Amino acid sequence: MVALADPAVRLIVLRGEAGAGKTSLAREAMQAVADQEALVALGKHAEGDTGVRAAGQALARLLGQALDRLHDP
Repeated sequence: MVALADPAVRLIVLRGEAGAGKTSLAREAMQAVADQEALVALGKHAEGDTGVRAAGQALARLLGQALDRLHDP
């Protein structure tokens, strides 16, 4: 979680074998920065996907969060 303390870090990508604990680690990281008003999103990569779908999911969620903040600062 050292990267979370670095203000220069803008993106964290987790990859690994199924069952390695990526989702748990991602959720823990999301909770750790929640009080910093960070925009956070999780995209899930399905077996056989190229990863583009997961990135698209995460970007769509981030855009939604950003737009919500613009309308309700």
